[in-house]
Amino acid sequence: MLKIKQPATIQEVFVYLWFIHTALLLSIFLYALIVFRLMPATNHAPASKSLLTVLVAFSFYDIVMGRSLRSKKINLAFQKLRDIPNDQISLDRWRQGQIIGASLAECVAIYGVLIHFVGGSNLEVAVFFVAGAIVLLWWSPRKP
Repeated sequence: MLKIKQPATIQEVFVYLWFIHTALLLSIFLYALIVFRLMPATNHAPASKSLLTVLVAFSFYDIVMGRSLRSKKINLAFQKLRDIPNDQISLDRWRQGQIIGASLAECVAIYGVLIHFVGGSNLEVAVFFVAGAIVLLWWSPRKP
């Protein structure tokens, strides 16, 4: 079985988080490439307004929950890491908080893919891609 070494220092976790963050940000651009260039809409019926409303509500919920969970985990981790720089539990909390936030920001962009395939306009799709990318950039990894 393949064993992957856990990052054990602040610098290692920081690099690990930036790698994941960059991959998720790149994936949003790949979604846009796929949606706008490789798989143009075949369903010409407009997307349901109720579906758009639900996805906007889910997006706001994802962002609010992402901010809350991310802040809680990261703030606790940063407080301890300032005193004990390589505390493994705090490094894990920091990593968890960043990944939770980034994953929920990515969900917003994935809603854009869903809207594309149910017949949403390019503008409706783009709003979700841009919102997901902005939140992901806003929640970029930072060192304690």
